[in-house]
Amino acid sequence: MSSMYKKVGLASLIMMASVFLSRLTGLIREQVIAYIGGIGGGVDAYQGLSRFFLTIWYEIKKRKAGGSFHSFSPALAAYFCC
Repeated sequence: MSSMYKKVGLASLIMMASVFLSRLTGLIREQVIAYIGGIGGGVDAYQGLSRFFLTIWYEIKKRKAGGSFHSFSPALAAYFCC
C-alpha cells in the first residue's frame, strides 16, 4: 500500500510543479509584453483579442472533452465496476 501512496505523492508533486511553472512563464510573458509594448491601445487590443480567442478555444475544448467523456461513461463504469 505504501507504494501506491508514493506514486500518488509523486504524481501530485509533478502536477504542482507543472502548474507553478505554467504560472511563472505566464508572468514572464506578461512582463515581456508590458516591457515591449508599453502603454497603448495596441497592447490592450492584443491582450483583449488573445483572451477572447483563448476563451473560445477553451470552451470548444471543454465541450468536446465533456461530450466524449459522457459518451464513454457507461463503458468506464462497466470496466471499473464489479
